[in-house]
Order: sequence, then C-alpha cells, then structure tokens
Amino acid sequence: MTKRHGIYQCIPAGLPKGTRLTSDQVPVFRCGILQVFGALQSGPFLPMPDRTKPAILANHVGEVCCRFIYSLQHLNTLMQRMATNFDCDSFALDSQQIYLEAGCQADHVLTYLNTIIDDVAQLIVLATGAKASKKHPLDSMGQLKNDGVLAMPALAPVHSLLKELNDRGTWWELAFKPHHGARQLLIHNQYVVTFSGAQSSDGSIEAKANLISPYKKHSIDSDFFKLLRDILVSLCDWLERLEDVLVKHLQTLHSAWKPMSQCPSVCLGQGLPLSGVIYHPLYFPLPLCDGADPLPWKFGPPCK
Repeated sequence: MTKRHGIYQCIPAGLPKGTRLTSDQVPVFRCGILQVFGALQSGPFLPMPDRTKPAILANHVGEVCCRFIYSLQHLNTLMQRMATNFDCDSFALDSQQIYLEAGCQADHVLTYLNTIIDDVAQLIVLATGAKASKKHPLDSMGQLKNDGVLAMPALAPVHSLLKELNDRGTWWELAFKPHHGARQLLIHNQYVVTFSGAQSSDGSIEAKANLISPYKKHSIDSDFFKLLRDILVSLCDWLERLEDVLVKHLQTLHSAWKPMSQCPSVCLGQGLPLSGVIYHPLYFPLPLCDGADPLPWKFGPPCK
C-alpha cells in the first residue's frame, strides 16, 4: 500500500459518537504530488514572472481532482441504488435515470483522470526544465513517454518512471494506450459501459458494470470496477515514486527548500450530499493508503 496517494481514514475504535475528528482521522484522498505543484508556484525554483503557469496549473489540477472524486463518489452511490432496484421484485421508476446517470459518470471518471495525468505531465516539464520544440511538444503524458523525448537530458531524473509506462500492465496501458486503454476504447472504439445485476455468493444482488463493444474485441478486462481498481492502484504507486523523485530533484536545485510535513489531500464526501454517502468496497475503487480503515466508510448528511 502507498502512504501518500490513495484514500485514508483512521478512526479509533470506541470513539464516542459526535466526537470531532482530528486532521489525521478525517476521510481524505491523499495526493502527495500536489505539493510539487505548490512548490513550483511559491517556492524558489522559478523567477517570479514564470510562476503564473504553475499557479494556473495548481488551481486547475485541484479543481479537476475534486470533480474526479465526486464522479467516483456519485457513481459509487448510483451503483448501490441500482443494486437495490435489481433486488426488488417490481420495476423501480428511477431505474432508467440511474442507468443513464451511471453511464455518464463512468465516462466522466476516465475523462477527468486523463486531464489530471496531462497536468502531471506539465508538472514534470516545469520541474525538470525540459524544453519543448516543434518536433517534440511536451503538453501530454503520451508525448513525454516517447523515445525521442525520453532522450532529453533534462528528463534524466524521471527517465525510468516514464520509460516504465511502455511496459505491460501499467496504468498507462490499462487506461490510455491507443486502441487498448479503457479511456481510448470509450472515446475512439465504440465501447460503452453497461450495467446489469448478478447474484453474489451470499444470495444478494450486486450491480455489475462492464466495458464492452458489439463491434470490436480487445484484450481488456470488461469488469469496469476491477479495471478501475487496477488502473488506480498502479497509478497511485507510480505517483508516489514520482513525487519522491521530483522532491529530491527540487532539493538538489535549492537545498534550503523543505517538503511539506503534512501530505496534501482532498476531502472526501465531496458536494456534501444531503443524504450522506457510503463508500462501498465493491463500487469505490480508489486504493486505501497504508494504515487506513477498510471500506465501507459512511458519512452522515451535513449538519444544518
């Protein structure tokens, strides 16, 4: 398990109801790589006139992270409602609405994730000082991992991490590799996420999501939530190592700079849903950080 990329909540056993949680106990999505965005925005690494771009980038990635988490959270809730409807004998009037809304959120999850990844690519360029050219534009992760770009001396600190993305089974292959990754299949290859009910081992009905196409077949796991888990586990591990490399690189540039003592994070329970929210182990695919309580996690409605 990672320590600085993934979801974390650790509530002591027997904590009286209504006790105010400390900052180390509240449920969050830890995202350590955000500290590098902040360092380039306010640290001593760039001249003041050049800090506008990292400031815009930091604001953008923070906003998109919130939307990404909200889409995962909302899809998680819709899947639980769908399972309840599948378990009913009578047809639920909101079934079609839930089905369509869940499909939209499944698409959004991968779109937002793609945007976050390209923001991280921009971060790598700014942190290392790599220079773009007409032959080698550097505005996406797909461009950074090309062999011609990997040869740039400025990218030496992250060379092995970028080269690794060409290996089989990485988050890049599972999510973004052309003609293979889930996001690419959804956008370019007539794939769609569909939903159905299935009986579990204990006799209850689970909602299932599958990434399928009636026209083409690719060697990809059609179980959408298993695929998301595989992508996000691999990505969080990679981001953890990327953060470590970039922090060490920045410290070689300015030894007086110190990384943040507390891991940057995004609060869970995004949007303060009035009905509360349950993060279900079947339907919320972000990986747990080391030491986190196991799912399910339940958050009550906001106080009035």
